[in-house]
Amino acid sequence: MVQCQKMRFLVTALTAIVIAACLVTTTQAQPSTSGEHVRGRAYLFYGLIPAIDWGMDELAQRINRSGIAAGNYSHASWRSVADQAISDYRRDPKPIAVVGHSIGGDTAVQFAQALGAARVPVSLLITYDPTRAADGGVPANVHRYINLYLDKFSRIQELLAAKVRSMGAGGEGEPVPIRIVFAATGPIELWDSGMAVSAQAGDTLHSLADVYHVPVWALAQLNRKSVGAPISEGERVVVPRYLGQRIASKSASPDEAKSPSGEEPKPEAGAAKASHEPLPSAPDTSQ
Repeated sequence: MVQCQKMRFLVTALTAIVIAACLVTTTQAQPSTSGEHVRGRAYLFYGLIPAIDWGMDELAQRINRSGIAAGNYSHASWRSVADQAISDYRRDPKPIAVVGHSIGGDTAVQFAQALGAARVPVSLLITYDPTRAADGGVPANVHRYINLYLDKFSRIQELLAAKVRSMGAGGEGEPVPIRIVFAATGPIELWDSGMAVSAQAGDTLHSLADVYHVPVWALAQLNRKSVGAPISEGERVVVPRYLGQRIASKSASPDEAKSPSGEEPKPEAGAAKASHEPLPSAPDTSQ
C-alpha cells in the first residue's frame, strides 16, 4: 500500500511538472510593442515542452539580432498572443512571421487563421515537424508558407532566420509551390518556392541547371523527370528559388539573378548535389 501511494505521488508530481513546463513562456525575447526601430515581428511557438525546445530559443535570438522583434510562446497561449499581435499590427503595421515546432506548428496555423479573420496579413508562416501541418489548407492571408521536417541544426537555423529577415521581399513572377526531398547526406539549401520557365530548343535539365545555378537532381525531382529525359521546346520547367530572388533569363548578366533581399547566397551549379538520380517526389508542402 505504501509503495502504491509513493508511485501515485510520483506520477502526480511528474504530471504537474510536465503541465508546468508546457505552460512556460520565456521572457528573454518578446516582441517590442513600441514599433521603434522594429522592421517586423516574429511569433515563435514551442513544441509540447518548452523547457527542452531550445532550438526555438536559438532561432529567436538569430531573428532578434536582425532587427525583427521575435518572441517565444507556449502553444497553449496562442489565442492571447494573436489578440496582441492584431492590436500591435493595427497600431503599427509591420510584416509578420509565424514559426511553430511540433504541436506549436499546428498552433502557428491556428494563429495565422485568427489573424486572417481580423484581416491581418502574415508575410511568412513556417512549420517544422508539425503533427498536422496545414491539413485544412493554408490560410488565405498567408503570403508564403514553408513546411519542413528538421530541427536543431545550426545551418537550418541560419536559413530560417534569413527567411524571416527577408519576409517582406517580393519576387518576379508567380511563385510555384514546391517540395524538395533531400538525401540523407549532402548540404541542404532551403528554397522556399519555385518559378516556372519556358524551355527553349535544345534545352536539357543539365543545361538549365547550369543557367539557373541549381543542382540537376533538384530540377529532375521537381519536374518528375529522370536526369537525362528530353525536354520539348516551350515545355514548362519549375526552377527552385529563394525568397525575393530574381530568375534571370539566359541573356541576362549573372548579377541580375542575385537576390535583392540580402538572403543566403545561391549555390553554385551542383553545389547541393547529393545524387545523380532524382529523389522521391511527393505532394507539395511549401509555397
